[in-house]
Amino acid sequence: MLWWFATGCVGGSGSTEGNNGAPAPEAADTGTSDVGPARQGSGEPAPADTGDDTAADSGAETSPADTPTVQEVTAPCREDAVTALTLGGDGALWLGCGGDRGLFRSDDGASSWEEPLVPDNAYGFRVAALLPTRDGVWSCGFDPTVDPPVLLWRLTADGALVALSRSDGAPDADELPLSTCAAVATTGDQALVLAPEGLALSVDGGVAWRVVDGAPPARIAAIGAELYTLSGDGSAPPVLAVLGGPRLPGGRAALPVALASPDGGTTLYVLGNRPDGASLARSTDAGVTWTTADLGAFTARSLAFTGNEGWIIGGALPDAPSAGTLLHSTDAGATWSSGSAELPPLTALATDTSGAWLGGPGWLGRAE
Repeated sequence: MLWWFATGCVGGSGSTEGNNGAPAPEAADTGTSDVGPARQGSGEPAPADTGDDTAADSGAETSPADTPTVQEVTAPCREDAVTALTLGGDGALWLGCGGDRGLFRSDDGASSWEEPLVPDNAYGFRVAALLPTRDGVWSCGFDPTVDPPVLLWRLTADGALVALSRSDGAPDADELPLSTCAAVATTGDQALVLAPEGLALSVDGGVAWRVVDGAPPARIAAIGAELYTLSGDGSAPPVLAVLGGPRLPGGRAALPVALASPDGGTTLYVLGNRPDGASLARSTDAGVTWTTADLGAFTARSLAFTGNEGWIIGGALPDAPSAGTLLHSTDAGATWSSGSAELPPLTALATDTSGAWLGGPGWLGRAE
């Protein structure tokens, strides 16, 4: 299957949706990003995103080169899901597990794994997100067995583990007034931590934190030198904003899942979920105008680019047979193809210059 964006829209010559750079009205800031649909069919591209679901399709097929191969490799999470993956600056693969399996590192392409030396109050840490930084890797999550929990750890290049934030303001880490850590994003000395109850900002590399006023967004991301928030709950167009800048709505209503860019922020993609499946919105003017596509009947989980190569992962819709979805692009997201391999529901993604690491329940794979 192949989907493409042509003349500013998905699968045809339809219209784009512009916001003229105007801030979104308050009622629109519901935690969703506005991504509009394109349609998946039997080798057919999506119709133009004109707001009319009756638009006609015309056929297109993938070539064998468009379809990545996937190989299962050793996963250290046992039956628990792989919840986070990232590649450190030294090329090491870092993996976080759900349940109480914690954090692992591999220096040989997932052939073997080691657990970093951690203090007693880090065992059982449930990893929600991993992020490579200039001096190591940040691990974001929570430990239900520790009260009060450490929310954010920094693992340095020499193997040291430093508690960056605790909910009690302990002497070894500044207070982060959140009960969990669901995501972390950094650029330069700025860092954002997202939890269901709030958003915290640090401007000194994680030494001190303050809560950002307003309802927390659905997603956060670092693109180029900017920190972005993505808001929406699926009932209205989502809202994209550079931290401290104007809010830009784009596309149709969808629950936002991920924000990514292949070129540092000029081209932006918002991955989202709608009741009938996943959708993708694309802007080539830094968020001023958007085009949209329906990607198919699956639940999207993550989106990432390394240069022009992009990857999208997902799982089944609720009450549908359990299966994974993998989409791949080699042209900065202009076209996307789906593979034919049978995969488990995919929950984590990390990319490099030669492919992608894929995580699922008790499963890890390599796609190239």
